[in-house]
Amino acid sequence: MRELTLTGLDQLPKERTRIQHREHLRDAIILLFQNAKRKIALFSPRMDSFLFNNSLVHEALSHFVARHHRNQVHIIIEDKDQIFRNNERFIGICRRFSSSIRIRRTSPEHHGRLDMFILIDDLCLLNQVNIENPDSIIDCNDKIQLSELNRKFDAMWDRSEPISLSTPGL
Repeated sequence: MRELTLTGLDQLPKERTRIQHREHLRDAIILLFQNAKRKIALFSPRMDSFLFNNSLVHEALSHFVARHHRNQVHIIIEDKDQIFRNNERFIGICRRFSSSIRIRRTSPEHHGRLDMFILIDDLCLLNQVNIENPDSIIDCNDKIQLSELNRKFDAMWDRSEPISLSTPGL
């Protein structure tokens, strides 16, 4: 397994890559968003504003959803109040592209999870076991784990409830 260098990533890695620093995790998330073709699926108990509430994420998501009207971003979170409090820029892009970016709150059976994962099409995944620790894996070759996480995400999505972006906390 390759470890991410101090220069970060400039293209999707060809082998499983370990990420150990928050800055590199943010860069990997941006890179994944930039390389998405049809769908971005993101699960996180809460949205870390350092990772998601910045101009590069805003730009990458804007370009992704503007490229094609069928491009979709599906986000599942647990802490719906926190996303409004700490992620104004991120919420702004979600409101602007509300037909393409959907946010849902986890069902009670998934409350208390500490992991975060991002799935890009059937191409790549980013998996962070504990959101308190930036140690993560980005992998564009493990189709079995990607398929398993896609099934897990779809099941969580089906049991989650939509979050209204018009009024915080609803």
